[in-house]
Amino acid sequence: MVTDTLVGGGVFDVRGGEYWNSGSPGRIRIERVSTDGNLAFNPLNPSVVPLQAGATAQVWLPTNGPSVRIVSIGGVAAPADPRANFGGAGADVSLPQTDTVPVLLETTNVEDAATVKVRFMPRANAQLVERSATLQQVVSASPRVIRWTVDLPTTGGYAAIQARVIRP
Repeated sequence: MVTDTLVGGGVFDVRGGEYWNSGSPGRIRIERVSTDGNLAFNPLNPSVVPLQAGATAQVWLPTNGPSVRIVSIGGVAAPADPRANFGGAGADVSLPQTDTVPVLLETTNVEDAATVKVRFMPRANAQLVERSATLQQVVSASPRVIRWTVDLPTTGGYAAIQARVIRP
């Protein structure tokens, strides 16, 4: 949401999935000059970008902006542009039945002190798991490319894995 002033009360609720009540938490990003009111958010802690009065909102990141991508899941290469589909056309990555799966991530133009979070969201329920990744290796200094790893608990069936960066 991009606005000059965010006004009001109530709940800003974002969920995904086939059925609204059983869907996994989504993501909220708000760009605003000011907030007037008492809004609650689900999921908690939305990404809030303060704008200066009269500023033009930045809807898309510049080409040299920070980014994160999933390189592999369980040693299987993740597609650069996943379909994010829970069936029908097949999975982006198929894994053997296991209790945990290692996920390798790569950030570009992100500081070492950043926090990289990874979510595992099963299709069948809203039992979302979120873990912080650990810095594994600095690949290059300019642009700053870093590899991160995290082990995620898994369940059988279709699931979505999402990554996000929280910059210092």
